[in-house]
Amino acid sequence: MFGRRRPGAASGPPQRTPSGYHQEDWESYDHVAEAYERVSAERTTEAGRDLVELAGVGPGHRVLDVGTGTGVAAIAAIERVGAEGLVVGLDPSSRMLALARPKHPEVRYVQGEALDLPFRAASFDLVIGNFVVSHFNRWETALFDMTRALRSGGVMALSNWAVTDDAFTKAWRSVAEELIGPELFRDAARRAAPWQDRFSDPVLFEESLKQAGLRGIRVERRSYRFEMTRDSYLEGMETRVLARSLHRIMGDAIWERFRERAAGEFEDRFAERIGDTRDVWFGVATKE
Repeated sequence: MFGRRRPGAASGPPQRTPSGYHQEDWESYDHVAEAYERVSAERTTEAGRDLVELAGVGPGHRVLDVGTGTGVAAIAAIERVGAEGLVVGLDPSSRMLALARPKHPEVRYVQGEALDLPFRAASFDLVIGNFVVSHFNRWETALFDMTRALRSGGVMALSNWAVTDDAFTKAWRSVAEELIGPELFRDAARRAAPWQDRFSDPVLFEESLKQAGLRGIRVERRSYRFEMTRDSYLEGMETRVLARSLHRIMGDAIWERFRERAAGEFEDRFAERIGDTRDVWFGVATKE
């Protein structure tokens, strides 16, 4: 199953992982892993369980969770495959994996990324990805390699946040746009999740899975409700790749001004505890 590795390449200041992947420092989750686990991982847990259910994970299956983070979907999968099954969680962040490992020792975690999967062809019955597909620099290449890792008749299942424009998102964005302007904000968003619009469109989501050579495709939308404090919401926003992209554009001084102004804006406009509803798109397909 293991043993396939290729050198990767990308422009800009690189951070090399053991898989040969080059990643710009601001994209890495290593620096925010603890905060992500504390305030953000819970928001993906229910959707991760639903992703595993929709994929049809069951006893004896061999499952690859791409972009596993701190292991939300991988743990949901290991609870279904039983003693005869196998779950592998793959992520480029060593810190995220370090936080994932103690949760469920039966999951095997590997440092790597979707553009260079270190697995032989047809190694898995199912390949899943929870909120990762919009972040791929080259989604076509990533989905092709994920499909390669599937056996014939195997299932791929992916989730992606739907586009949202709720009051909390708008308030956070408006503060950023006041400091750097709408154009630079849009540029930061494109860098952070270049394919967010594509995979939040059900038609394009389905088309992308078809282009990866998959069939029997179904795409569906589900809603999730979260409750948290204002401070937890803002800390969670700072764990996103978008926030790190904004920090890179703003520099340290303007970033600190942004954080202070965002906190003040939320204190003026919202209650101490806030409720946030987010929609998620799921795509499930089969390799012929």
